[in-house]
Amino acid sequence: MSASVTPARLRALLKRIRRVRLVVVGDLIADEFIYGRIERVSREAPVLILKYDNTTIVPGGAGNAASSPCIWSSTRVKISCFDAKW
Repeated sequence: MSASVTPARLRALLKRIRRVRLVVVGDLIADEFIYGRIERVSREAPVLILKYDNTTIVPGGAGNAASSPCIWSSTRVKISCFDAKW
């Protein structure tokens, strides 16, 4: 037996999600997306030459997993550890 999805049910679920505490353990990665238009194919190798437009950096890995639920939560806390040698 499946519950039907109604606006009232969605509102109730969103209120419950705001009270959830979440811990995500994993690698925090920065995903970099480079946008542009393909201008040509290189003569030296089968590589596409891109005419650069812009770059976007967004959370990846565990950072993405931790950020996604935060859009529904009123509390947003991110904790990360890193190796200072890198």
